[in-house]
Amino acid sequence: MKKYIILIIIIIAIVLLLYKPENEELRIRIIANSNSSIDQQMKDDVANKLKKTLKETRNLSIIKEDVEYVISKYDVNYEVNVEIKDQKFPPKYLGDEVIPGGVYKTLVIEIGKAQGKNYWSILYPEYFNCSFEDVNSGDVEFRWWIIDILKGE
Repeated sequence: MKKYIILIIIIIAIVLLLYKPENEELRIRIIANSNSSIDQQMKDDVANKLKKTLKETRNLSIIKEDVEYVISKYDVNYEVNVEIKDQKFPPKYLGDEVIPGGVYKTLVIEIGKAQGKNYWSILYPEYFNCSFEDVNSGDVEFRWWIIDILKGE
């Protein structure tokens, strides 16, 4: 009987260690091919598509297909790399709030040479769809989810 109880405790411990809740904080980083206006618009279109896709799935294959579909409308031959990895982010200020810096689990999408400005957003917890441009330059662009909806984006 003791063996069964120990076995059950071990199984429960393993499950708890492997379980990651679906709403765990995840950041998104989309790096444009270049800083040209077309590449930057493409990056923004990818970000807008991801807002919808990520409500339905976190399957990297589906995400990559959606990104490639958006890019295909621009008639360019860019490779797309999509992966989830740890990325270091500096702290950012949003009004009186501080979004802490640190290393975070991040959905990274690299378009083409990935040498342009990047979009990043925090999916969870309360900063959903607050995006920042060119994280390292100090040139910060604030965008709000509700304004994007009102504009039809």
